[in-house]
Amino acid sequence: MNSTNAKIPSKHEVLEKLLLLEKEKRKLGLIWKDHYQLIEKISNICQSISEVIDLSGQRHLLEERLGELILTSFSFCIFCQFCPIETTEKTLLKFHKRLEGVMQLATKDGYLNLNNRPIEVILSYWREAKKLDSSSIALQSKQPEVKAVIFEKAVFVEKQARAFGFKWDNYQRLIEKIHDECQEISEAIERSYMPESLQEELGDLILASLSFCMYCDFDPRETIEKSLNDLEKTRHTSSLFQNVI
Repeated sequence: MNSTNAKIPSKHEVLEKLLLLEKEKRKLGLIWKDHYQLIEKISNICQSISEVIDLSGQRHLLEERLGELILTSFSFCIFCQFCPIETTEKTLLKFHKRLEGVMQLATKDGYLNLNNRPIEVILSYWREAKKLDSSSIALQSKQPEVKAVIFEKAVFVEKQARAFGFKWDNYQRLIEKIHDECQEISEAIERSYMPESLQEELGDLILASLSFCMYCDFDPRETIEKSLNDLEKTRHTSSLFQNVI
């Protein structure tokens, strides 16, 4: 599965930079050995995030770690030979439809929104929405039309979810979600699930990483661009490159 041949639409400059860095890594012999190595990397990043998230005056370090988390999630997708743009867009559409399902179910029960409702209530609606046939859910609010801006789409869907009351109540739940997605990806790889199932799990990991960034009030596009710029500054020196990757 170790390949960086995933095709990236030409307008996605941020992801093109990532693909270029992945290819240069391979030339330097700095490749991911297996999916366990990627999962360990993500786990270590989550641990470092938990260590700085509550520290005052460390916002720059927190954003740096979050950017690293998003980059590694995209790298995981490329490692598994999926296009990160296509994967993220599929996941955003799935999440958007499921959110609309939650809104429709809650509205039928007389709720205008789920703000201030216990997390157990919110999750119960989410589980019920998962059972709905996605083709039967009509999107009441359209995502931004421009295909080149998946980060803007992610922000749009996240804001819509928050407005309805569907939001993370603490960062530990996000870290738990990311660990769960890594476990599901590992299971999908080891049990040779259908490619569509693996891609779906990878998309969930990417979306959780983007949500973590927005939970901490950072713009995901700006965050990942900063991380990519930092990597580009060191990409010609293999020893430094290995330390940051």
